Amino acid sequence: MSVVIAIVIFCSCVVIVFLTVLVYQCRLRNKEKNAAKMSMMLQGLEPLHPTNVKPNLAKLRIVKEAEMRRGGVLGYGAFGTVYKGVWVPEGENVKIPVAIKVLRERTGANTSKEFLDEAYIMASVEHQNLLQLLGVCMTDEMMLVTQLMPLGCLLDYVRKHQDKIGSKPLLNWCYQIARGMAYLEEKRLVHRDLAARNVLVQTPNCVKITDFGLAKLLDINEDEYKAEGGKMPIKWLAPECIQMRTFTHKSDVWAFVASLTDFFLRLPGVTVWELLTYGGRPYENVPAREVLELLEKGERLPQPNICTIDVYMLMIKCWMRDAESRPCFKELADEYAKMARDPGRYLVIQGDKLMRLPSYSPHVRMH
Repeated sequence: MSVVIAIVIFCSCVVIVFLTVLVYQCRLRNKEKNAAKMSMMLQGLEPLHPTNVKPNLAKLRIVKEAEMRRGGVLGYGAFGTVYKGVWVPEGENVKIPVAIKVLRERTGANTSKEFLDEAYIMASVEHQNLLQLLGVCMTDEMMLVTQLMPLGCLLDYVRKHQDKIGSKPLLNWCYQIARGMAYLEEKRLVHRDLAARNVLVQTPNCVKITDFGLAKLLDINEDEYKAEGGKMPIKWLAPECIQMRTFTHKSDVWAFVASLTDFFLRLPGVTVWELLTYGGRPYENVPAREVLELLEKGERLPQPNICTIDVYMLMIKCWMRDAESRPCFKELADEYAKMARDPGRYLVIQGDKLMRLPSYSPHVRMH
């Protein structure tokens, strides 16, 4: 018994010594941490809080005004005028056809900030169906330099070549737009102004989404962006955008289908509807102020004549009143990819097999 008691006393002493050392070390560490914090506060520094977000390695090139050769006007945007031009990089024996977006004169500091925000977003994305930013020119006139899309916007293209566009290219364009938007969704970007007019044609087989001037980069814990003000394209917008000026990836889905429906009826989203209507105008005879009331009553854009019920049902899913019930762009891209592999099953166009898009030969760069 005396041996057992001695062992117990010895073990108890060891445990007490161990706990004493442990408590002492913990207090010492806390004291060191507090001293470090106090030192940083006295120096005006804050302790580091790593986010584990990967660094953005995108490149933004600054272009000199002397390198630009400006040509005729291509169009007008929210910030100013877009010109056709040529970029001759200093020290390089090459002439590159470009589009030059010039900021409107006498605009305020806030507009300049938005212009640079657009440059940041465009430089940060890289996808075959998104317009590529080549550089920024920062003179008295701030300019964005982008790829030149020689065939103009998709809306004008389908209106011009309506009798030559069959089911295959229509569904291919729907797929490409959905794929580009899926990439933006993955990058947590809300476009806010998706329509056929903001899709550009590089070749008859390749389209690219443009005009990120209204896009906003969401914080990592945010799911929506609230607009501060300004004009909105009411007939392309989801009800929550009109009522609460709230824009999400799901409201982009609504606009996507609306644009394609307008496309199909002259197409479905509203962008798809635009395509499948070959450039039709959504709610053409309805004043913008009455659109929300129609949507609240359950009215939606009609089924385009060339659309099967399969295509129209996909559009209807994108126009669900409950935003969370709408499909995501990844799902839409998968659906349109499937349709594009068997286009005659989903779009019924008279003389479809005989239709051919106009031939196109891209300009060769001049050396």
